[in-house]
Amino acid sequence: MKAPGIILVHGYSGHASDLEPVHRMLKNTLAEDAICRLHLPGHENRAVPPFDPQRFGRCIDDGVRTLTKENRNIILMGHSTGGNLIMDHLIRRQTAPVLLILAGTPTRIRGEDLNRWEAHGRSDVDIPLTHMARLVSFINRLAKATIPVNFPVLVLQGEADLLVPPIHAKSWKDGRFAGPVRSLVIPHGGHHLFHGPGSEVALDCIRRAVSDAKANISAGRPEWSNANALAAMDREVAGFIGDLPQSAHHLLRSPGARRALDQPMHLHPVAHIDPIQLNIEITSRCNLSCGHCARSVVKRPPKDMAAEAFEFILELMPNTFKIILVGLGEPTLHPALPELVRIATGRGHRVGLVTNAMALDKKLSRRLMAAGLGSLTASLDSADPDITTRVRPGSDVPRIIANLSDFLSLSGGTIPTAVFSAVSSRTVRSLPDLAQVIAAMGVNAWMLSDLNFQWNRSKTLWHRWNGECRESIGRAIRLAFSNGLPVLSVRAIESLGLAHRYADFLMRTPAGLAERSEVHHWCLSPWQTLPVDVDGGVTVCDCQPEAKTGNLFDQSLAAIWNGPVMQAHRRRMHADAPPAACRCCPRF
Repeated sequence: MKAPGIILVHGYSGHASDLEPVHRMLKNTLAEDAICRLHLPGHENRAVPPFDPQRFGRCIDDGVRTLTKENRNIILMGHSTGGNLIMDHLIRRQTAPVLLILAGTPTRIRGEDLNRWEAHGRSDVDIPLTHMARLVSFINRLAKATIPVNFPVLVLQGEADLLVPPIHAKSWKDGRFAGPVRSLVIPHGGHHLFHGPGSEVALDCIRRAVSDAKANISAGRPEWSNANALAAMDREVAGFIGDLPQSAHHLLRSPGARRALDQPMHLHPVAHIDPIQLNIEITSRCNLSCGHCARSVVKRPPKDMAAEAFEFILELMPNTFKIILVGLGEPTLHPALPELVRIATGRGHRVGLVTNAMALDKKLSRRLMAAGLGSLTASLDSADPDITTRVRPGSDVPRIIANLSDFLSLSGGTIPTAVFSAVSSRTVRSLPDLAQVIAAMGVNAWMLSDLNFQWNRSKTLWHRWNGECRESIGRAIRLAFSNGLPVLSVRAIESLGLAHRYADFLMRTPAGLAERSEVHHWCLSPWQTLPVDVDGGVTVCDCQPEAKTGNLFDQSLAAIWNGPVMQAHRRRMHADAPPAACRCCPRF
């Protein structure tokens, strides 16, 4: 196994010290002697020599040669025009790095860009016009080249970069690389990405990309044996590992995967994997007014997430297995929902939709299927229109049933579809009738849950359990099972290999629907799932929408996912007195 080594290359008008924050950060990931921060020839004391790509190229060649002789896998990172010098090396030498990072690197310099580059030269150092002309010619010559060698590429661009505008981030994805390209526009970041606003996010992106490269180098036979076993249990897992093998180690090391494979889980305060599931609220608007929904307590102004913001979140977390479109709003109200699904599936993620199905007409269903939707869960608490109107004001039961039936017919059973019912003291009597309606639709599963959230406590079966509840639930379960419809506990949410593990989560007795636990048993969400609201805000879990941990547009993922709030929450879940919100939750 070859250990990785990285070469850091500064820009032509820059200096090696520009990359000191990167060097310092990488010391926690790589050995000191594996980090080579180059000083391009002639740049001593911040002087800028004549632009000489051959001379600079030999310096990079020597650095690569040194790490190769040390039997290391190569990681290359260039800032600004240092990235262009690395591109030149790749074209000349056909080096196959395990990772390429381009930060603030221009794809080309057009006529309208020249004034910015000349001004940049005058502001930083005095660069003669002839040197600048050579640089521009060099960059534009490289713009026509393609790299046939397959390796992952990470492109970082500052949102406020006045020299290399953010449009360059997407331009690197125009087909010049054979391998996967991930591009991130760092909010608030300038050209000097590792200093000032946005630097925390940029540095964390590099740290995680290097850690992933290192993990993929060291992945051994036992891990791939686990991959095969999990893929055999779960069709979506098999597809994900096939599409994104470089992200598989996060999924395979997740507590959900280890539980599915009957292996010990490691539920520590610090999560050692990236989130494998993102629950993204793409809109805060809703067409219903459900009294038991968190919307009744957590107020948000109406807003749709922009496609650019959605893309940023996905690019920030490339190792995500599943994207679930869910939140305090109704996802089908987002005008670009099919496009968002296409954006996610195009990156290799599996996409699920949670909906009240009111707006799920045939046209939208067809567009979602064409975009690659992987699963659908529809919320329906009762088939009785009067009861539904009381618990979910605005609902049209015949319309919901028709829309869901049409979706199932159009999909031909190829898209896993379930109905989720939040059972309360007001709906429990109508559960047997609902069982017959759902079974007749032909969905794959019916998931039952008692009400969640502390403010719903008085309406829960947990607090209002009686013989009538037991009889109604029991009859509904028997009707469903007799019609071949699996009835699952809410504890099945987020489970991997579920189709092969129904027996672990079947609702076998009515009392199971009202049970709560004083200690942690089931919930794995804080160790593998990240809920993101329409503004990029993150909470400790979906069941505590008021418990904020940070914002993805202002902070690094590490500062949020393994920050003090999340670490404290994970500790409290294992404590003698877990959080009250957890003890109230049916999934805990």
